[in-house]
Amino acid sequence: MDYSAAFVPPYPIHLLKKVMAENLYALHQWLPALVMNLEGTVSNLEKRKKQIFIEKQQFTELQKCCQISENNERMIDTTLQELTLSYKSTSKEVSDLIKYLHLLRTSLNQGISCPTSEPTILLKLRDLWSNLLHLWRELVANSLLVSVQPSPIVQKDKSIETEVQLLIDAAIALPIIRCRIVNVCDVDALQSGRTTCGQLQSQGRIENDETPLIVKDGVLVSQQYDEKEKHLLLKHIGTRKKSNTAERSLVTELKCVILYEVIPSEDLHRALLGYTETIWAVSLPVVLITHGKQMIDALSTIIWDRAFGDTKQVDWSSLADLLKKTFAYVTGSAKRTLTDQDLQYLRGKLNGNGQTYSYAQFAKVNTWLEAKSRLIIKAAGNCAV
Repeated sequence: MDYSAAFVPPYPIHLLKKVMAENLYALHQWLPALVMNLEGTVSNLEKRKKQIFIEKQQFTELQKCCQISENNERMIDTTLQELTLSYKSTSKEVSDLIKYLHLLRTSLNQGISCPTSEPTILLKLRDLWSNLLHLWRELVANSLLVSVQPSPIVQKDKSIETEVQLLIDAAIALPIIRCRIVNVCDVDALQSGRTTCGQLQSQGRIENDETPLIVKDGVLVSQQYDEKEKHLLLKHIGTRKKSNTAERSLVTELKCVILYEVIPSEDLHRALLGYTETIWAVSLPVVLITHGKQMIDALSTIIWDRAFGDTKQVDWSSLADLLKKTFAYVTGSAKRTLTDQDLQYLRGKLNGNGQTYSYAQFAKVNTWLEAKSRLIIKAAGNCAV
């Protein structure tokens, strides 16, 4: 009987069991080739993981652009579908291979099979096992995706519409998502492992902060858009420290993120093959406000964040490009765009050195805000004609 199919991708575990039960000699003969095949497979899976993580970051960048300048919802939907499929298929292959390799190593270590003539086989299998577990942990740790970002400006007593997906199969565990608001400054410490989710202090209180994940189109999705479920609701904004420096920060300049956590459970632990760390994700930065009067200042903070992040100074060409995109997005005008004359007018209002421009100039100068308002009103009037 030909047992070769048991030792090549997709490595069917039922055939491996059959070989062990019927022909240990065939297993012994195939071990060198099997290890070589496994090494190639694990290497390819590692490359696929890296590509998936790049695509995951690109998806977040698309979401970021969509919030301030570009109407790219169709591209976002397409990218999400492709990312979901690739993540699910890759993680399933890794999961199946872990089970396959566990059975193989167990049988060899227990001496069920014939002693191998290749003394390095067991060492190579041990290294493969270690690499595979590390790959699995990375996939699980990064498997929570914010598929629908919250509004970048979150107002007290207003609902927060957002959605997350768990891109790894854990439906049997009935996982639950918990949402909190934390300071954006805590994200770096969380990502680097210097702190944990449980150690972070919440910056506000959210009602309906826990929701189960349900299977939707084969993917675990939060129920935030289910009509029967209540949206997240920001009920309280915590005390936020301001800078003690000469240039004090406005409340609307202080950024937070929504932290999404998969609540740990024994069922989840088993479904994820022993993974015990908290699975989490964060939204793009948001600004918390208490009333609508803070909206313009908050919007300035968000626009700068989405375009330039924490960069303090930018050159005029970068700022001008952002202004044109944002103006068209905010006014919804395809006919009336910012002309070179408009941009030069705005540039004169910034009172800069002519080379670089800061967030403070962009957001705080009264004449600059006045100039923006005039142009938006003008555009609205032209569009109405």
